[in-house]
Amino acid sequence: MPRVFDGESKTEEERDENLDERVLTESDADCFVNRNRRQMLLASSTAAAFSATNNIAAFAKSSEWASLNDGSAPGLASPPPSNADPIIKKTERLGLKYELLASGSGEEEVERNDVVDVDYVMRRANGYFIYSNADCGIGCGNGDPERWAIADGFVDTIPEMVVGMKKGEVRKFLVKPEFGYASAPKILKPQPPEFGQRRQIEAHCTEPLLFEVRVVKIRKAAR
Repeated sequence: MPRVFDGESKTEEERDENLDERVLTESDADCFVNRNRRQMLLASSTAAAFSATNNIAAFAKSSEWASLNDGSAPGLASPPPSNADPIIKKTERLGLKYELLASGSGEEEVERNDVVDVDYVMRRANGYFIYSNADCGIGCGNGDPERWAIADGFVDTIPEMVVGMKKGEVRKFLVKPEFGYASAPKILKPQPPEFGQRRQIEAHCTEPLLFEVRVVKIRKAAR
């Protein structure tokens, strides 16, 4: 069941900008469930590991995010060709940047009061894996999507990023402390299931955290 930032002197804002510069792509993942969906998640991690080993220098030329999907933790998308341009967009309300990893399908989009079934990966900004609901081994979930009522107690970045997503769409983004866990790291959602994972959030709540989120299903709010 689903459960509810270079060696040169730069300003903090410039460092934040540099962190928003890498894109990974994948084919639409619209109609997979259970075992097939888990296999795709794990296959994408394998692809990331292989490609990162062979193309990490090429990725590093264009992005400080190059080291963040090195195959040591699951990802929701496979790396693009090394000459691919990043697909970087901004949210409408706060103007936060995100990478579009995969386009969604259909006309229906997430609205703020909707409940959304998602797959997600949470890492520290240095790439250190914290948690994923993917069935990927130690420190991961069982592959079932998580159900998020995004207007109910989530860090500000989550509804800001998820609103407007379509089914199957994947976005990668930073949760900065001011829009993240800094104010209440033990309370704000999402919270991983295990103590050690939650302790990572508490210990690093003043740092940016890196998320990848895929919308699996949109449950529209009652009108």
